[in-house]
Amino acid sequence: MITKYISEFINQAHRVGAERLQLCSSGNLSWRVEDNLALVSGTGSWLPRLAEENVVLCEISSGMRVDGPKPSMESTFCLGLPIGRNK
Repeated sequence: MITKYISEFINQAHRVGAERLQLCSSGNLSWRVEDNLALVSGTGSWLPRLAEENVVLCEISSGMRVDGPKPSMESTFCLGLPIGRNK
């Protein structure tokens, strides 16, 4: 897994939770870390309590999981956003 980004991803997930930026349930988070790779919060995870075992590495172009648990149900939407966007 791309470990150099995971700590910051988790810190930002906790910040989202602390600032109450998500509505209703747990919320979802994704972050493009390389041209075709993104970190995504895992299914059933809660951003304020996100841990390393809840972080998924996915391929952006295919939406396929590369490493980690099952991604959130909304991951296909989250991964579709960066397609065609500038970095």
